[in-house]
Amino acid sequence: MWEAHSCQKLTSHGYSTSICMLYDNEPFPPEDGMPDSFCSMMEQKHMDPRIRELMNSSVGRYLIEHPFIALNLMVFTVMATVPVGLFLGFGLVTFAATTISMIFIEVFLLALGGATLLCALGGLAVVAVFISSFLTACYITTSCIYKLYYRERYLDFSMCVCVCGPYALTVTHQI
Repeated sequence: MWEAHSCQKLTSHGYSTSICMLYDNEPFPPEDGMPDSFCSMMEQKHMDPRIRELMNSSVGRYLIEHPFIALNLMVFTVMATVPVGLFLGFGLVTFAATTISMIFIEVFLLALGGATLLCALGGLAVVAVFISSFLTACYITTSCIYKLYYRERYLDFSMCVCVCGPYALTVTHQI
């Protein structure tokens, strides 16, 4: 059987409300004084200047006059925190995943570009070796041809008789 153990009359901003606490026959309220601490907590909340300012505004007066709408607003606000929190969590996870995937994509593209650069530089090194080998071969061939050409010419020149001034000089060279 239920009994009314305590009834209180609360007055706030010119409006009064009676609150009665109903308990069953079990030993309740507990000895820790929970109803007293709840009432003192509510009184402290009503003493807060921000709450007092809200309750004195037109919205606060409307909610005081329409407690069912205030209850609906409170329940909606409390229940809306879960989907809003889930959506914000989803947004953060999506942002983090996008950031991480962009980092991975950027690292992959940098690695791909580095590998391409390495291949291009390796190809240039091989081409440089072939070109330098070709130029070295051309130099050796050209220098040998010049040496042979000038040697033959020197030999032909050394076999002739040179007359220089009053003295005749004959140079002969045998091969």
